[in-house]
Amino acid sequence: MSFRTIKYDGKINFTSFICSEQVLNDYLHSRAKDEHENKFCVLYFLLDTNDEVVGFYVLNNGSISRDEQLPTAKARRNLKYNSLGTVHIGRLARHKDKVGLKIGQHLMYSALTTAIEASNISAAWAITVDAKKADVEKYYQSFGFVPLKQIPDSPEYPKPMYMKTTDAQVIVQN
Repeated sequence: MSFRTIKYDGKINFTSFICSEQVLNDYLHSRAKDEHENKFCVLYFLLDTNDEVVGFYVLNNGSISRDEQLPTAKARRNLKYNSLGTVHIGRLARHKDKVGLKIGQHLMYSALTTAIEASNISAAWAITVDAKKADVEKYYQSFGFVPLKQIPDSPEYPKPMYMKTTDAQVIVQN
């Protein structure tokens, strides 16, 4: 099965989309359109060959602190600036009935590719995500994301994670 990604244009009907996480369903059906239109994020949909929405993700811009958030001295080495630009994958979900089709992998590769394209327009040193729970953290780690330093006294989740944009380029090219 083949898929294609499109940026939300106001014409996509996503009312029948349901994933396994109610918080993501609530976000998509009550806030995503407004946040997209007001430029808080950019909303993307993954469509199957029948133009059915099988997944979505959102991107926005952010930054991380070299000194306060990068986990190791090696990661901080040779970085001139403390504030490092990022593209953030804010939400990512696949349809609950579309298991076994590698939609999650298609979504992540699409999100990484789009983030790389954005970094070529407005420099972004890294791509970031927030793992909301342990299984999501493992999912992101399977693509090469690593945890950022946690803010002291913060809960274990959500856990901020990052991948250098140059590493993402290698992943999507292979």
